[in-house]
Amino acid sequence: MNKFDPHHLPGSTALNSFLLAAALFVKSHKKTTFKGINSSDIEGFTPNNTYAFKTTQQNISNAKAIHFNQSLTIVSIELHIQTRRNLRPDPTIDPINSIFYTMHQELLNIDVSGVFITDTCMISQNSTQLLKKAGIAISSTHCFSDELLMLKGFSSFIQEHDPDILVGYEVQMLSIGYLIERAAALNYNMCHAMSRISSTEVYSKKIQKDQEDNWFGQLVSMEITGRIILNLWRIMRSEIALQIYTFENVFYHICHQRVAAYSFCSLSEWWLTNSSRWRVIDYYLKRCQGNIRLLDQIDFINRTSELARIFGILFYSVISRGSQFRVESMMLRIAKPMNFIPMSPSPHQRARMSAPECIPLVMEPESRFYVDPVIVLDFQSLYPSIIIAYNYCFSTCIGRVKLCAEFPKKFFTMELLNDSNVHISPNGVGFVKKDFFVNCIIKVGDSVVRKGRETLERAIHLVNSTEKWNAKVVYGDTDSLFVLLKGASKETAFAVSAEIVDAVTALNPKPIKLKFEKVYQPCFLITKKRYVGYMYESLDQKVPIFDAKGIETVRRDNCPAVGKVLEKSLRILFEKNDLSLVKKYVQNQFVKIMEGNVILRDFIIAKEYRGLNNYKPGACVPALALTRKQLKLDRRAEPRIGERVPYVISHGSPGLTLIQLVRSPMELIHNNNLRLNEAYYITKQLCPSLDRIFSLIGVNVAKWFVDLPRITRVNDREFECDDNKKGMISHYFSSNHCLICSQLTNHKVCIDCRNDSQRTVFFLNSKCRAIERRYIHFTTLCQHCTSTRFHQSNCVSLDCPIFFKLSNISRDLQRTKEVRHIISEF
Repeated sequence: MNKFDPHHLPGSTALNSFLLAAALFVKSHKKTTFKGINSSDIEGFTPNNTYAFKTTQQNISNAKAIHFNQSLTIVSIELHIQTRRNLRPDPTIDPINSIFYTMHQELLNIDVSGVFITDTCMISQNSTQLLKKAGIAISSTHCFSDELLMLKGFSSFIQEHDPDILVGYEVQMLSIGYLIERAAALNYNMCHAMSRISSTEVYSKKIQKDQEDNWFGQLVSMEITGRIILNLWRIMRSEIALQIYTFENVFYHICHQRVAAYSFCSLSEWWLTNSSRWRVIDYYLKRCQGNIRLLDQIDFINRTSELARIFGILFYSVISRGSQFRVESMMLRIAKPMNFIPMSPSPHQRARMSAPECIPLVMEPESRFYVDPVIVLDFQSLYPSIIIAYNYCFSTCIGRVKLCAEFPKKFFTMELLNDSNVHISPNGVGFVKKDFFVNCIIKVGDSVVRKGRETLERAIHLVNSTEKWNAKVVYGDTDSLFVLLKGASKETAFAVSAEIVDAVTALNPKPIKLKFEKVYQPCFLITKKRYVGYMYESLDQKVPIFDAKGIETVRRDNCPAVGKVLEKSLRILFEKNDLSLVKKYVQNQFVKIMEGNVILRDFIIAKEYRGLNNYKPGACVPALALTRKQLKLDRRAEPRIGERVPYVISHGSPGLTLIQLVRSPMELIHNNNLRLNEAYYITKQLCPSLDRIFSLIGVNVAKWFVDLPRITRVNDREFECDDNKKGMISHYFSSNHCLICSQLTNHKVCIDCRNDSQRTVFFLNSKCRAIERRYIHFTTLCQHCTSTRFHQSNCVSLDCPIFFKLSNISRDLQRTKEVRHIISEF
């Protein structure tokens, strides 16, 4: 919007003078009960990409496997269930109205979408033509008069096309899991009907309410013989690090496209309305197609198939079994042709094994702020290199040297074991050279770890004792060194790092090699595994990269506001080297939070849910408290094990414990009597995170908050008349602040502002118009995203920033009605 300049207006000088004065009046009264146009976000760092995607298309495409055509058929399945009010679908009560699918045939490289519908009204119509007129691309529509007939028809469809993989975004409570449970409630065995072995009866166990998840978040009873079932959201947990793993959030960060999220209640209402039914069909078809697109985007099927061929294991075992299973599978492929079989030690033999004695070297860093360059050096594949360099193997290990005299002579001739033929590891275990062979015993792992520790210690001693480098090791971790060069420039740091790399590499036998990784300047070393700084990877690099390990900017156990404020504060310090600018920025964010000029999205905390039976009795865990509260209203509302449950901390009555202030984000949005607990987020989230780093330079961040002048938050109670529930003490009283200048008064507008009526009306009208323009702007964005022209989109996506901004502006829009009434009194 262009700036208003009253000097260039035609007309009388009096009009120009009034408009100029009014403009100055508005400028001097920016902080009122109405929030500024662009002040509702925590001011964070500039993201690396425009829309803050966690992954880029280029990185994903580079990781795709190159292979031959596997002729696989994949079917993505989603269901529309007719629910009751705000309850989640219950297979014993709620019927399936339609089954949506997208079938991907790799041989033909095509995707086919369709729907199975149980609706007597649509049987008499040409339903496919109606959907095409609504702009929905659908290949086939199968209509049935009865739900059971629809289930049998869908199982016949599966048998006809014979897919190899069935996929759903959440296959326990919805999709395939709900399909099986609902069929069981109708006395129909869906597992057997969709099985590839139709001649053999396959029984599915009854799914109990308290049945625990197995390895991959699928119930043990959900077994369809001959077909692979993929639980997509579980797959995404290992592919990308996100705060919340909803379909909408994952699809946005991987496919770079926003999709809407609707409640079960809204979808059920639209399905019963002929004019809105197309929205339900379009919604579920997008999810079915989105599942296929997600799998293709991360190349999951091809990568997993390739790994299955390399390891020699089943497709399903690649994602369900651990690394030991993979290693054993590869070793078996080598051992079996040589007539060897793997040894399976008994529990008694395992109990007699020696306990590990050695641990890697992890130094406690010299915690402080480093302005001088800090070189990071890393050994290239240290443990495999040690095994090769010193011939550490089960076949060459002779055990502890002090026990060699007790060994029977039939194992080896002691005279052959001289200094040239034996290598003694630092923990006293002997290994013969490759010309000898001795029976294998369990000491190899401990020897490798101890030799790695010794190698790192030798490198540290060399660096610290070489005077020409003027270097000091300030931190070491397993196979890496952090070397401080006092008073050196960046160019000198790169030159010295090359000398250190050559010297340490020459000190060790091949193929042990030290490699240069990066240079930090400046940086913070906080504690073990926690450090942050500006990273330079080459001498030609001009713009540094912000690199952090183990702190809140890369962790997910805090709200996003903590990461934003911490990273921006560190960037200001690194770039400007002025602590006063950091203090000014942090205090500005504190003021924003205390005044309420923030969006709820920045303050949502999400923690993983571990299951009702996996917490200690009396545990005060927010995810558990929310789950118990939801289960009292809906028995199907329990999150899946490993699902990240979002929550916020709100204000409450005096005397309530912190666990009693936990609320779901939707509860805070829909209840105007609740608001964020600003003191908690500042004193328990922001200040501790900032203080852990800035205390190293003698700064008390908590004092920055205490030194702020008292912030009076104007009470908007007179604009809120939703119900009689009062959540805070301020809701019992009307505001005593003027709407214009926020001065204390017994009226809504003080005497001074009432006397200057022209300026007051101009100011209030300007604010109302600004709010209305913002509301129209955000509503238009929602309409584009949902492909509708409805005034209310009904989208409830907690992953969309527009949703929270529209929620805030909707509250302000309600207040404009009262403001218009005040204007009419002038």
